[in-house]
Amino acid sequence: MTVSKRTQGWLVLCVALLVTLTAGCGPGRPPYTANEKLVATLGEDAAKEKLKKLLSQAAAPQVTGATVEVAHDYYFYQAIDLAMFGRGFVSQKVFFAQVQQVEVWEDGGRHYCKLIGEDKLDQLRWTTAAEAREFADLVMSFKANLSAPAQPKPDTAPTAVPTSAPSATPDAGSGPPPP
Repeated sequence: MTVSKRTQGWLVLCVALLVTLTAGCGPGRPPYTANEKLVATLGEDAAKEKLKKLLSQAAAPQVTGATVEVAHDYYFYQAIDLAMFGRGFVSQKVFFAQVQQVEVWEDGGRHYCKLIGEDKLDQLRWTTAAEAREFADLVMSFKANLSAPAQPKPDTAPTAVPTSAPSATPDAGSGPPPP
């Protein structure tokens, strides 16, 4: 059986294309094992401040520090995203309960952290691997602490709840109800 030069060329091209495509399809990154005790160790308020500061230091997107908000169950930020089509503004709100796993990796001297739920929830680039890991640790630690109630700030005092309320209707023969 003889094969024409043109057919041979197409066959070589298809084999080369197949080899190229399968070379990039290796196993995915393993999920990062986060330190889920970080919030308990630092205390919730300190952990919120640390996450807020860390989000403000992200290399990409460029988070504007004044817009970062960290609560017991989510974080929110607004950022300038320098994409291939120019500058854009991004608003991102991630609920810790939706995060199923995190990936932390390095590519060409750039460090990334991706939060994964049903879909990709958020992905940030960091200057150092330590920042990427600390971000992942804080997010997964907040998720692990969702079952615990939010702790009040130290400067707020608990309010007293009366154990018995005065009757709305006075007894017969008594005067007006107390003020």
